[in-house]
Amino acid sequence: MKKSFFIFLFLSPIFCIAQYKVTFKLAVPAAFSNKKISFATNLNNWTPGEENYTLKKNTDNTFEITLMNCPATFKGKFTCGSWKTVECTTDEKDIADRVFNIVKDETIEIVVANFKQLEDIKITRSTQVIIISDSFYIPQLKTKRRIWMYVPKSYNGKNKYPVLYMQDGQNLFDNTKAFAGEWGIDEYLDKAKKECIVIGIENGGGARMQEYNAYNNPKFGKGKGNDYVDFIVKSLKPFVDKNYATLPDKKNTFLAGSSMGALISYYGTLKYPNTFGKTVVLSPSFWLCEKEIKNSL
Repeated sequence: MKKSFFIFLFLSPIFCIAQYKVTFKLAVPAAFSNKKISFATNLNNWTPGEENYTLKKNTDNTFEITLMNCPATFKGKFTCGSWKTVECTTDEKDIADRVFNIVKDETIEIVVANFKQLEDIKITRSTQVIIISDSFYIPQLKTKRRIWMYVPKSYNGKNKYPVLYMQDGQNLFDNTKAFAGEWGIDEYLDKAKKECIVIGIENGGGARMQEYNAYNNPKFGKGKGNDYVDFIVKSLKPFVDKNYATLPDKKNTFLAGSSMGALISYYGTLKYPNTFGKTVVLSPSFWLCEKEIKNSL
């Protein structure tokens, strides 16, 4: 009787290993949108480029794959078909294996910052674009961020220029870093009659929804936009004005952004009306804090 009972327990579903259906949806830099993206994981013996683990490209330039019978915990990395083209940080540093802890069937959205560079990937930024720092410290958020800068062709350190501070810096100048294609700010300004300096502040990836929102949100968590705007005004702008030939007054200092970047640019101008003279607000994500925005008018 006892033997039969234990056999029953062993065969009971409660003792079965949990298995889940998991869909991965990837956003990748535009320069890699025509590449073959694959998933190397302990589920396929860490084999990059395997056909059954190759992602399908969607019409919105994201990539997607659905895996069946996934265990509760597994690891993996995304590649362009080999370990030489494995995903990495924006400055091509290695990242740790992604660890997935699954408790139900779900869709996981992932933003891949970069892949190890391929020989046929062309860097598209203008020669007028430089990187101020790969790890500019943000004391208000206790983190570091890459800061880009465009300077006019006439820049000689003597003539002074207006300054435009733009959000989502990785999307402005270089197709190898941008998502859904670079803005082409540098190419446009190379031909424009009016000259200015552009400072591009890279977003914090997974922290973007918090850093570009000044208000708490039940889905995205505590808003850190107040600290982010303080960083621009109290840390970044003083550094730029001290080290480069700028016109630092309100009349010549601007903010700009799109979507969440537009939201925080709008907020920044409201908070610091004596610092920013104009703001470019493109498709702002006002839906995220509609009540707060109405109260600010």
